[in-house]
Amino acid sequence: MLRSISLLSAVLILCVAPVVAQRAEPIDIRLAGAWEGARTEGAACDTYIWRVERSPNGKYVVAFFGDPEMTDLINSATGVWWTKDGVFYERSAAQKNARNAYRYTVKAGKEVYFEYIAPENEKKASDCEAEYSFTESRKAE
Repeated sequence: MLRSISLLSAVLILCVAPVVAQRAEPIDIRLAGAWEGARTEGAACDTYIWRVERSPNGKYVVAFFGDPEMTDLINSATGVWWTKDGVFYERSAAQKNARNAYRYTVKAGKEVYFEYIAPENEKKASDCEAEYSFTESRKAE
């Protein structure tokens, strides 16, 4: 009896695990992979230079650098990403209920142009947090 319960449990795990692992949110697979980007908004704003790895399973890891050579690591984050109706969404592990949204355009599979969509109720601490855009380039492997 115990052996048949163990066998049944193993079969259920093998059958159900792939379903549980599937993401409910859609993924634009063109955005998966390694990308590099920069946001340089002028002297009043911080310059952000980053390298991001987006997995096809909807997870990402990003590293932010303080120099163009990407040797001065200043921060890193992990989280989830998804796309819907031409909008890219991301939520870092540190953001419980908040998320960032960007309209995006893929250019020749090697670049992606992003334009920030600010939530209607968002309070901006500075002009740097207002509307902004940036381009990411696929990292050569």
